[in-house]
Amino acid sequence: VRLASFGKDFYDDTNEAKYNNYVIYETSNAIGNIREDDLNTGLKANPDFPEIQGNHVFNFIGDPVNPYQTGFSATTTGEPATLITIAAGTSLNNATALSLGWAELSPYMIIKNASGATVHYKVVKV
Repeated sequence: VRLASFGKDFYDDTNEAKYNNYVIYETSNAIGNIREDDLNTGLKANPDFPEIQGNHVFNFIGDPVNPYQTGFSATTTGEPATLITIAAGTSLNNATALSLGWAELSPYMIIKNASGATVHYKVVKV
């Protein structure tokens, strides 16, 4: 994360277009509007969709065996004020960022593994 911040900050005063589009994803599995990865017990991840707004829509695909949670935080590693559980083997479709707890002061999506085993999360920005 430190390297990603450094890379983005490099373009802050020199090239606005590169600054706005500079993204290093949480995982090598991040492609376009899809973020997915395995998340160990008790850990959180920030899928890092750029510039999320309240009206942006997301689909969450549940792990087949264990639940995970999502919400929005003021920081990329913070605890969301509201957590929505994605139950094992289910999906949550067409959820707006606003309905998941997004706010201007809480713009960072967080995925949290509160289960006792590794979970696989998948988020699609529609």
